[in-house]
Amino acid sequence: MSLEKKLARALQTNNHSKIEKVFEEIYYEYGKLVGFVISKYVHNKADVEELVNDVFLAFSKVMFNTEISNIKRYLAVSAKNATVNFLRRKKIECEEFSYVENYDGYGDGLGYYDIAREMQKCLSIDELNTVFLHIVYGYSFTEIAKSISRPPSSVSSQYHRAIKKLKSKVNKNEI
Repeated sequence: MSLEKKLARALQTNNHSKIEKVFEEIYYEYGKLVGFVISKYVHNKADVEELVNDVFLAFSKVMFNTEISNIKRYLAVSAKNATVNFLRRKKIECEEFSYVENYDGYGDGLGYYDIAREMQKCLSIDELNTVFLHIVYGYSFTEIAKSISRPPSSVSSQYHRAIKKLKSKVNKNEI
């Protein structure tokens, strides 16, 4: 019997131990899938584990009120949505960069976060992410491309266009 049918039957009986048992089956069946989907975008193990728990917690609340015809698909989509929300919330492209007084000896007190904010004025979020992932984190274009499901040539082109935009703005003293 499919997990969808087991869940529907357990919910019909309103027997909490049966519902809990089916929920555990679902967790063991799809927990790794949810973790995999999240880990494509989030590389901190603790954050991945927290997001997996958040996805299943949300699922445990929704399953009582919504008929879910494909649990696997529902959880995979939920994992991706939770990850996107997490990345937006944390502003992952800047999270590891904090304000550093007199960064690199410059007297203006600009840190990575401030530089990113200035760069964001002329770059799209995708361009900014590509620049940071490549320059700051040291990811290759191939690694970045895999994480966002795009060809490496597209990532490389995006990076070079972003660098040209930045150079132009710097030369015009707009940054």
